[in-house]
Amino acid sequence: MIDLGPGAGDDGGPVVAAGTPQEVAESRTAPCLAARPRPPVRMPA
Repeated sequence: MIDLGPGAGDDGGPVVAAGTPQEVAESRTAPCLAARPRPPVRMPA
């Protein structure tokens, strides 16, 4: 399992956590991964 940080998408993004689900669950990004999903922010064109 990997957790991609800011900029993930077409341009890639830094890998901020990688490993088994248990290892990623213990990473510093785990609280963000466990948070309730929010609707995406739409930027004006």
